[in-house]
Amino acid sequence: MIKEYIVSSTERHSIWELAKEIFTHTSDHSDKTIFSNSLIVEAQLELKIREELYRLSRTGEYDAIIFRQLVDNSLIDIETPNKVRIRRNIDYIFEIIPLLLMSATGFPIAYEVQHNGRIINDVLPVEEFKNIDNSTAGVAKRFNLHTEDAYHNFPPDFIGLFCIRNNEKAATLVSILSDNIFTDKDYSSLFEKLFINQANAGSAQNYNYEVKRAILFGQKSKPNIRLNTARLPQIDNKQISSLLSSFVDILNENSQRVVLQSGDMIIMNNLRCVHGRDAFETDFSVEKRWLLRVLSRRDIAECLVEPFNVNVLL
Repeated sequence: MIKEYIVSSTERHSIWELAKEIFTHTSDHSDKTIFSNSLIVEAQLELKIREELYRLSRTGEYDAIIFRQLVDNSLIDIETPNKVRIRRNIDYIFEIIPLLLMSATGFPIAYEVQHNGRIINDVLPVEEFKNIDNSTAGVAKRFNLHTEDAYHNFPPDFIGLFCIRNNEKAATLVSILSDNIFTDKDYSSLFEKLFINQANAGSAQNYNYEVKRAILFGQKSKPNIRLNTARLPQIDNKQISSLLSSFVDILNENSQRVVLQSGDMIIMNNLRCVHGRDAFETDFSVEKRWLLRVLSRRDIAECLVEPFNVNVLL
């Protein structure tokens, strides 16, 4: 289920002050330094917010949670950048807030093959890439449902999207792997290691995609998912290919539209949800849509020996 939590004015003020404290007392605004301080301060998050994050990341009571009005949007008065920023420093107080919440779900991570290994990533339209299929920049096209970084050996457990601006009211699509999906058909073939997930345009370079994995894994009563419907794995077996197509159809039918507003944040269990985005129109001005993306993993032991480096904040 998707939980919606309306942040109170008291909680909002407290979160802003925590982020302000981290920003003010950190001379080096690199990702790693900021996060080191965030780890210390994270325990000071309001109790109710920490409880909700616990229900998402530990008990699995929620598959996703939307924090409404996490930040007073009057405090976010910066223009949307023209292109994705590649600087490694955190420039604004509000950039710390999604990092602060995600640190309560696990270890914030990034991949060296994406965005120069930057922990906080910009998600925004880019005019010259607007017609590229299944990319964050290609807003003229629908971004199909996918597990974040499904191609990677160590995909994130959680993905957070913090909304700085969304005047276009573009919808994030979220589809949850609900139990009723498995009532009509036998999807046991999807638990077999037969499928190769590939990265979307611009996601990664020089990465080995030729690893066959299962689309569904874990407990069959409540499985996890690893699937990129944007670049659907090709299977020679027509029966399994048809089964996969019907499975994707159900995911699309079950998808929910979530419209984030300035100051909102959604955090999704990347093992239980697939997500995407509707196509939308924008004028590509300084007022265009802008989200910040942060990823996290609960277990990082294997990541530290991954040959295609996972950047972990420790």
